[in-house]
Amino acid sequence: MSNWKKQLIIILIIAWVWFLLAESEILPVLLFPPPQKIISAFWHLFVGGTILSDIGATFMRLFIGLGIGSLLGILIGLSTLKSKGRSGLIFWIDFLRSIPAAALLPIFLLLLGLGEISKITLVIFSVTLIMSINTIYGIKNINNIRLMVAKNLLLNTWQTFSKVIFPEALPHISSGLRQSISFSLIIVIVIEMLVSTEYGLGRRVVDYHLTFEISSMYAVIILIGIIGYSVNKIYVLLETKKVHWIGK
Repeated sequence: MSNWKKQLIIILIIAWVWFLLAESEILPVLLFPPPQKIISAFWHLFVGGTILSDIGATFMRLFIGLGIGSLLGILIGLSTLKSKGRSGLIFWIDFLRSIPAAALLPIFLLLLGLGEISKITLVIFSVTLIMSINTIYGIKNINNIRLMVAKNLLLNTWQTFSKVIFPEALPHISSGLRQSISFSLIIVIVIEMLVSTEYGLGRRVVDYHLTFEISSMYAVIILIGIIGYSVNKIYVLLETKKVHWIGK
C-alpha cells in the first residue's frame, strides 16, 4: 500500500473516532465540534468569506520576507569564503538564532511601528540567520580535492565559484531554504495572531476564537496545515530535480 493511502486511512480513522466521541458527548461539543461541522465550516470559508484575502496577505508577508531574507543570508554566508572572521560571525548568528522570534517582536514594533514593515522585517531577520549559517557550513564543507582540481585546470575565480564552490554549498543552502519556508510560515502566523492586522490566516484564527466560532477556528488551523505541507512538498519536488546531487 502506498504511503499516501496509509496516511489517508489514518486521517479517516482519526475523523471517525473524533465523530464517535463527539456524538457520544465524551468530548465537549463546544470545544471539539464533530468533523462534519468542521468540514462545513471549511467549505464556508471559501463561499462568501474573506479567506482568499487572508491567504493572499499571509503569502505576501511570507514570500517577501523569505525572498529578501534568503538573498541576504546567502550573501552574508558567501562573504566568508575566506575564513577570516568566520568563527566570530558564526557565534553571533548562533546567539541571535537562540532568541525566539516572538521575543524580538516587541523590539521590531517599537522601532518600525505596527505596519507591514515590522512584520516582514522580522521574517527577513529570522530567515537571514538561517540562510547565513547554512551557507557558511556549506562553504566550510567544500571538497578540497575538487578545489585542487579546479586550481590545476587553471580555472579563474568566477569559474571556480560557479563550477565548484556554489554547487558544493548548494545542498546546505537548499536545506536552509527548506527550513526557512516552514519557519517563515510559523513566524507570519504568530505575528498575525499577536499584532493587529486586517487580513491574515493568523488573525482569522484569533477572530474565530474570540467570537467562539470553534468549527471555523479548527477549519482555518487545518487550512494552515494544508498550506504548510503543500508548500514544503512542492519545494522538495523542485529540490529533487534542481539539486539532484544532494547526498551523492
